[in-house]
Amino acid sequence: MIEVILTILFRIFTLTFSPTPAIKKEGGLLAIESTWKTALLTLGGRHRRVLVDPKNRGIILTDRRFWLFRSSRRIPFDAIVSILYGYVDLADSWFSHYDEDLYTVGLNLTNGTSVAFFRFFGQGSFTNNSIYPDWCFWEENMVSKTAQHDMESESATLAGVLSHITGAPLEN
Repeated sequence: MIEVILTILFRIFTLTFSPTPAIKKEGGLLAIESTWKTALLTLGGRHRRVLVDPKNRGIILTDRRFWLFRSSRRIPFDAIVSILYGYVDLADSWFSHYDEDLYTVGLNLTNGTSVAFFRFFGQGSFTNNSIYPDWCFWEENMVSKTAQHDMESESATLAGVLSHITGAPLEN
């Protein structure tokens, strides 16, 4: 039983420190920005800010890498072919495991390049790919349901809002 409690506490800890962007409205702009969680995990070496301006029909991407190198880029809505929305289970295997979910939201541009805006990462649900029935893994299923993350809905909402504002379709 102590193992179950420790696993739940570990999942809550990882949920707390999962690097997800902050999404807010600033005036008439949609602002998506790296948070302190990303700064903590990268020791302050990475920061990204995306401003979506529906009035001027453009997206401004500001990026800072390795504390010193800053870059800024403006992407007009006309250059956007689609909004990229993807999912990968980083722990995918033929055995039973906890999913390591990675959702990515970005843009597919007319020049054939793609720009990844943000990644949503977190420990997902328990997946039973073994020959044993699910009831054999009751502890893992209980832990998985007790401390769930919401990365899927957060990332899907962001992708949907970007699609709505830009008028570009969603693409996997």
